[in-house]
Formats: sequence, structure tokens, C-alpha cells
Amino acid sequence: MSNYKDLKYNFDGSGLSGITSYDDDTLQANVALLGFKTALNNDLAKYSLQDQVIDEFETVAGIDASASTNEFWGDTASPDQNAYSGVDWSPGETLTAYGGKGGDGDGGDGGTATGGATQATGGAGGTGGATGTDGADGPSNSPGGGGGGGGTAGGGDGGDGTAAWYTGGGGGGGGDWDTSDGASGAEADGGSGYKAGGQGGTYTTHLGADGEGEGGTGPDYGGGQAGAVGAARKNNGGGGGWPGGGGGGGADYTNSGAGCTGGDGADGGVIIVYTNSGTQIVKRFSGTSFTVPSGSTDLIVYAIGGGGGGGHDDHGGISGDGGGGGGLAKSNTFSSPSGRVITYSIGAGGEGTDEVQAGDGGTTTCTIGPLQAGANNLTLQSVDTAAAAVPTSASMVLLMENGAGTATLNTDIKGYISRNSGSSFTQGTLVDEGLFGDKRILAFHDLDISGQSSGTAMCWKITTHNQSTDSKETYIHAVSIGWK
Repeated sequence: MSNYKDLKYNFDGSGLSGITSYDDDTLQANVALLGFKTALNNDLAKYSLQDQVIDEFETVAGIDASASTNEFWGDTASPDQNAYSGVDWSPGETLTAYGGKGGDGDGGDGGTATGGATQATGGAGGTGGATGTDGADGPSNSPGGGGGGGGTAGGGDGGDGTAAWYTGGGGGGGGDWDTSDGASGAEADGGSGYKAGGQGGTYTTHLGADGEGEGGTGPDYGGGQAGAVGAARKNNGGGGGWPGGGGGGGADYTNSGAGCTGGDGADGGVIIVYTNSGTQIVKRFSGTSFTVPSGSTDLIVYAIGGGGGGGHDDHGGISGDGGGGGGLAKSNTFSSPSGRVITYSIGAGGEGTDEVQAGDGGTTTCTIGPLQAGANNLTLQSVDTAAAAVPTSASMVLLMENGAGTATLNTDIKGYISRNSGSSFTQGTLVDEGLFGDKRILAFHDLDISGQSSGTAMCWKITTHNQSTDSKETYIHAVSIGWK
């Protein structure tokens, strides 16, 4: 049985007339596009078919770095994944700071964090009981946990954050001081930090206080709100200090009366520090983005998760537990950050409750965007692929994207094929064959390479020209060549 190659190249038609040769340009292009889809769907690196090689740049394995120049690959140096260009991008990074856990029968655990140069877990909340225990200080400059509530004596103090790292203190636990003469004891203090947690409430004289926020006190400024007072006794937990302080637990559920709750955790935050005519500090407990001004240096970003809320009805109705402080992630230092866009989503503080399980703090995410360092002319050459026999013609299909401006074919982007490992190349005339998704299909077919020195080491080369930042930026997403 004859196969397609036998029929196309070996069929003896010398005795026939009126038959034109078959134009397989469309077939070649369709095979290449099918190969691109296969590579994309299966995360394949460069791979070969019979008399054809396909590379969609899932890895750098198919590129000869020694023969290429200004070859910036998307997965490591560009916001456009798995593409090559001469555009040099300085990568950014993503910070994630998880919220502290709400009081839940034990002091809430501190939130964790990922990304950046430094990650720290928030301080754990204190445990309620006859006497509430203190919330833990942030163990590595992170926010403090809320103090536990006291059932028959004082509540625990809130744990400390660290002012220099922009982390808040935990709220103080409520205290009942349920003595025979009904006298009230001293309230539990909120922890110190960038902003302090609120004091815990007591039996009669002291209302629990809101945690401090940026520019004011309480939830309008990112601080945690003090818990609600009970119908019979105050006993409410203090709110966490911004950003990320845990809320204090409420005191003596049995005797406080209906409505008494632990304090809310403080909202998370994003702190952006850079130098521009002195140190500039941008503090955000709301919003979604910030662009670093021109002329800035030495950017550092802190992301802090929301603090957990304080609980109440626990330990046999005696008192509730403090919420954990939010996690902390600190970025690497970006020495030339001008123009970087920082996008973020800020985690809310967990809600205090009159139940055992208080609300968890929300997650703060922050992405420091990549920054373009310049657009350069690209030379991108493949590694060799062995042909089964010495070829005399070859074809190329590639996917291109105009990142900025419009590349003029065969002027701003050129394609070449070699059969002798790049000792000599022949340039093909690229034509536009339409769209593949949002990428342009560029191709040439049946390029005569018989004039090159004989060989079977097939490779290709793409060059870009006249590249300029924000004016002309050309991205190469995939290349396939075939030969015969």
C-alpha cells in the first residue's frame, strides 16, 4: 500500500498530462497548528514529527542560547508566559498573608504567609478561663494575638506587634472580677505595635475599646471594633490594632447577660515603603492598587492578613478565647521600582462573637507587578534536529503577537532555515495566513535550501528588528519547520 509520502514524491506521472502538482501549503500549516495545540494541551517541550519539528516554548529546551541574543523567555522574564521576545522584563512577586483564626475553644492560631523575602506567623490568641491568658506577641515582628477573657478575674493582655514592621497589637480580653463585693478590677491592656489593640472591658466600670487604626480608631480606619457589652455586665473583648491584631475574648458568658461578645480582629493591610525625596510610607486598609512614582528607589512592601475575632461562650460559660494575629509577608527590595504597579486585596478582620467559634481573619494578597527594562532586537535560534535524509526544501509556520505597534513582515520580523546546524541560513518570505486565537499565523512554504552546504542538522532562526519600548514589541509564541 502506498502512503502519502510515496504518492506525493514518488508517483510516476510521466505519461499523464493536464495534471498540476498538489499545493500542500495549507496542509503544512494545519499540521503545524495541530502540533501547537497538542504541545499546549500536554505541556510539551520541543518535539519532533517525521520531517518536522514543533516548539511552543513550554520550556527553553528547544533554543540554542549560545547562538541567540536578547532572548527573554516569558516564563521567567516577561508577563507574557511561554513566549520569546527582545523585551527585557524585571519580574515582580506575589505576597500572600493569611488571616488569624478566630477564638474557638483555644486561642486562635496566628495566620501564616507565603512569598517575598520574609514570612511570619501571627501571634496566637490567649485562652479564656477563670483568669484569661495573654495573647502571644507576634513571634517574628508579626501582629499580636488577642487576650483571653477572664471569668472570675482579669482578662489577658493582647500580644504585641512590631511598630517598625507595621504590625498591630492584639485586643485585651474582657474581665469579670466576680468578687464577693462586686468590685471591678483593672482592665486588660491591648497589645502595642504599629497601632495598639483596644483594652478589654470589665465588670462594671470599663467598656472594651476599639483597636487603633490608621488615622482614627475602630473599623472605619482598619482597627477592630470592641465587642458588644452584655445586658448585665460589660465584659466585652477589645478590638485588634491595625493591621492584623487579633480580637480579645469576652468574659463570663454566664453572668454577662445576653449580647456580650469578643472583640473583632483588625483588618489586614498593605504597607508600601520607598525612597523618593526621603522615605515615603503608603498605608492601605482599602483600595486595590498603587503605582510607584517616577524617580523612586528601594521599594519594600509588607502584606498583613486580617486578625481573628474573639470568642465568648466557652470553658463552661466562664469566658472566651482571643483571636490570632494575621500572617506577615515582607517583599524583597526592588532597587529601581518606578512605574511598578502594585495590586492588592485586603483581608477583613474576623468578627467577634457570643458563641464559641469566632470569625477568622481574611487573606491579604499583594502582587508587585513586573517592570519593563527595555525592548531589544532579538535573535532566536533553535537547537538542531536531525533529518532522515539531506533535504532540499523547507517550510516554516510561526505564531506572532504584536505586543506594541505592528511588525512589518520581512522587515521587523524575519525567518530563516538551515540544514547545516546554522553554518548558513536561507531567508524565507513570511506571509500572514490569519489568526490562531489572538496570535498571527506567519508562514513561508517550500523554501529552496539546496544551495546550502549539504547536511541534515536542521535548525531555524527568527530575528526581530526596530524594537522600541511601547512602540514596537514583537513576541514569538511558537515555531514549526518541516522539510523534504
